[in-house]
Amino acid sequence: RYTSRVIAAGGKPREQFAGPILLPNEKDSIRNYFSQVSLIDKGIGRIIGELETLKLIDDTLILYTSDHGFSLGNHGVWGHGLAAWPSSIKKPSFNIPLIFSGPNINKENSNALVSQLDIGNTILNHVGLDPIKNAYGDSQIIDLKKKNTSFRKALFMEQEETRAIRTEQWLYMERINNQNINFLHPELYDLRNDPLEYKNLAEEIKYKSIIETLSEKLHDYFKSHSNPKFDLWNGGKAKSNVSSETFWKKIWGEDWSCTY
Repeated sequence: RYTSRVIAAGGKPREQFAGPILLPNEKDSIRNYFSQVSLIDKGIGRIIGELETLKLIDDTLILYTSDHGFSLGNHGVWGHGLAAWPSSIKKPSFNIPLIFSGPNINKENSNALVSQLDIGNTILNHVGLDPIKNAYGDSQIIDLKKKNTSFRKALFMEQEETRAIRTEQWLYMERINNQNINFLHPELYDLRNDPLEYKNLAEEIKYKSIIETLSEKLHDYFKSHSNPKFDLWNGGKAKSNVSSETFWKKIWGEDWSCTY
């Protein structure tokens, strides 16, 4: 479990991650999770029903999404990315619902790679307003009137000591290492042949060139998009807290601290 792994790495356990060891088929926890999903579903139905009663449904754009995924025993993990050590950026932890409903919206499902960064400009575009330009140009426009079979070429993700790039074929995770911490290892998964992300290919020599290409894209992205003040991988402070201050002090020294 997460807590025991943090302790083994020299960190202090945090209360929100403490709990019993759960097996992949821990039925009570799965039932509890699905009961909460049903509760949310019922609440959304009430909102839609009220919009219909007020005759606003045909003039309303509805968006349903969430802040992160959740593993229900997948790969031995219960929770989202920080429930594993090192952090998990596999699909169950980072895949989220993204559902648009409203006038002139294509009703087909899409497996295209998209980011929540795209939501703002997508909404503006759909209602006929100009997109907002940001410093990094990362907010792309999803044409909700069409089925997007191909959108982004890659997604970039981060969870403290783990950074990752996901393409249509590959998931590559890289972990921070320096002269003080060198026991964390990368992971590579072939999503076409191993969609459940079970076989780590990072140690196989024949994938060396693929790893080098993905790693270069990963480093280029975070080099151009990270705020040095908050860049954990280069000694910056986290915007809020971290899962283990002890871990980061081992990397950057005892004077390092997070923002809060």
